[in-house]
Amino acid sequence: MMREMYFPLCEDAVKENEMKSCFYILFMLLVFFVPPLSAQLNMSGNIETHVDSLIDAMPTGVAADSNKYQIPSTLKLAAWGHCIEQIAAANYSAAQDTAATFSYRVVKFTNTSSSPNVIYYLLEKISAGTNYWGAFAYNPSPKRGKLFIQSPHPLYDSNTGQQGIMIFHNNGARAFYVSGTHRCNSTTNMTCDGTTDVCGGDYKMSDQAHVVNGPMYQATVTMSSIIAQMIVIQNHGFGKSTGDPDVIMGNGKANAPSGTDYLDLVHDKLSVIDPVLTFKLGHIDTDWTALTGTTNTQGRFINGSSSPCGTSPASANGRFLHIEQALTGLRN
Repeated sequence: MMREMYFPLCEDAVKENEMKSCFYILFMLLVFFVPPLSAQLNMSGNIETHVDSLIDAMPTGVAADSNKYQIPSTLKLAAWGHCIEQIAAANYSAAQDTAATFSYRVVKFTNTSSSPNVIYYLLEKISAGTNYWGAFAYNPSPKRGKLFIQSPHPLYDSNTGQQGIMIFHNNGARAFYVSGTHRCNSTTNMTCDGTTDVCGGDYKMSDQAHVVNGPMYQATVTMSSIIAQMIVIQNHGFGKSTGDPDVIMGNGKANAPSGTDYLDLVHDKLSVIDPVLTFKLGHIDTDWTALTGTTNTQGRFINGSSSPCGTSPASANGRFLHIEQALTGLRN
């Protein structure tokens, strides 16, 4: 069409000014009539294998590979959250445009390992990107529409990233997030509550379970505005010592929840599946206090803290499930 418009428009433009006007019009036509790019990249295969490959490519916490985690600015975090909103609203072209501003992309992923096939939308880093903010997956047709699975420590808590995507896929959850680096990758200490024996005694800014200016926290806040009464499951791992149970479970507080005790229900089902497993539940076994998620910023947010970085919630509502697992018999 533009070729046909060109010759009648320009062939008689013998004067210089007319010729300039002609080419200006042509330039504007080219700008406004270029076919649009695809809204997102289309991929297919096994969603678990794909996410495993993303985990394998993550920076580690060792010195030679450390400090690659880029702490997001306020504007970039807002863009990250807005991109997730656009994906949830099925505005995939707009989501792709937003993702490109922080070197990410939106992928329409058709999982062909299940019958019928399942379509997911992924927010993941482009290969040349330097913002290792993890990956987010969204299921537009979930079986369990309130469920958000989160794997904050896919490298340090070995196998939990792979485990998380399996939980998301096999249970038909609404959303999934896996961190983009080792939890110790940043050399900058976080300023929220809590201390740890990991990473030299302080949580780092790359530890998504303990910051409020990170992509997992922003995804949690954004999804909570989309899903009423959202339920978050975080799967973690710990090194089991003599006297420790196989599973440590916490709801973010040392008291029973005001709502449905989903954590105890999960405990009951796991006990049927594997009667040999031993457990500690922070709100039932109140003498047990380790690894129950009381300083986890997502847990504090879900439980209604006014300031999750530094303020514990007054109570638990039962919608945050913090599950720590030994390696043998579970994560392996």
